[in-house]
Amino acid sequence: MEMVAPLPQMFALGYHQSRYSYMSQDEILEINRKFEENKIPVDAIWLDIDYTNRKTYFTWNPETFSNPNRMLDYLNGRGRKAVAIIDPHIKREDGYFVFDECESNGYFVKNQNGSSFQAPCWPGVSSWIDFFNPDALYYYSTLISDFAQKKTSTFGTT
Repeated sequence: MEMVAPLPQMFALGYHQSRYSYMSQDEILEINRKFEENKIPVDAIWLDIDYTNRKTYFTWNPETFSNPNRMLDYLNGRGRKAVAIIDPHIKREDGYFVFDECESNGYFVKNQNGSSFQAPCWPGVSSWIDFFNPDALYYYSTLISDFAQKKTSTFGTT
């Protein structure tokens, strides 16, 4: 039996506009407008960590991305995707819902003594979800799915 790999989604083969970093939804919409004005086809615009609220993934900065759902719907209506990066590290901050959930359920990679591994990264001191833990993997996949489907709170709880 011959195995055939599926083709990627069509937009993934097109032009993606990415840089570090766009700082607001107004800037994203202006970039989109300039592509349209200059008749340059673009399939996706990437959002780096600055879309987040205080560098906490699965959240939106309420000051610079005040209505992310409207922005995403607008881009989608123009045939474009927004790709929001979500790195595998989680900011260690009490009150940040992802950190609290992962820490309380033991979802982070562990040191030999059983404590959560910690190291500096973009948002500051961070921990990494243990993707070999089926419960942690399920939790993370749910976060991704809910965020992609705009089911999460607009700004998260940080």
